Amino acid sequence: MYMKYQFSEPWFEERIKSITGKENWTKEDEIVYNQNNRQNAKHYFFYQAFEFITENSIEGDYHEFGCHRCRTFRMALLESSKHFLEENMQFFAYDSFKGLPKLEGDHEFGSRWNEGELTTSKEEFKKLILESGFKLDNVHLIEGFYDVSLPSINKEETYAGKKASLINIDCDLYESAVPVFQHIESLIQEGTILYIDDYFSGYKGNPLKGVSLALKQWQEVSNWKLEKYRDVGFAGRSYVLYK
Repeated sequence: MYMKYQFSEPWFEERIKSITGKENWTKEDEIVYNQNNRQNAKHYFFYQAFEFITENSIEGDYHEFGCHRCRTFRMALLESSKHFLEENMQFFAYDSFKGLPKLEGDHEFGSRWNEGELTTSKEEFKKLILESGFKLDNVHLIEGFYDVSLPSINKEETYAGKKASLINIDCDLYESAVPVFQHIESLIQEGTILYIDDYFSGYKGNPLKGVSLALKQWQEVSNWKLEKYRDVGFAGRSYVLYK
């Protein structure tokens, strides 16, 4: 005997309301819709990453390269606190705090990546952390464009011999990513998670361009191997590092 069941689909009901509840679906609505989905996907990744770190007893700090709007940085602060890790972790934010550098190469996105775009000042960054209920005691801001700021770091003094548990590379540009990959080689340990925020962003997903190319070139000379971990939203990809 055939019995007809009626299932509710809350995901669809919620999404369709956001469209049908308006007279017109605007470009601004699209931007908000996309951003909400992207940030939710990233937050879920950070939940997974810190559960992995906790369950595997990976002791290390958080390093984020590219910190516009302090979004993922605060996600790391939040999820580390939920796993009682924040007291033993240091959180490093690397950024020019003046936006993108002047572009020298050929970039398909043109005006999207103009010099000075994606700017969050140091003062704004700190304010966002404090207003979200976090402290600045274990937060370190390292200012400057990476080709200049990273080589000047005294690693032993800055990192006190500690390795990284999670590295977040959100650089957008190949030119910015290359010095970052050179810098992180000595911070990695067995089980470090490497998250590439813009793996599929721009260049139609071509792995021989942009940040993906910088990763590929680093793989060829690095002592570390990559095990694919999680894809994040439409553009991000993460790996667990091992030897």
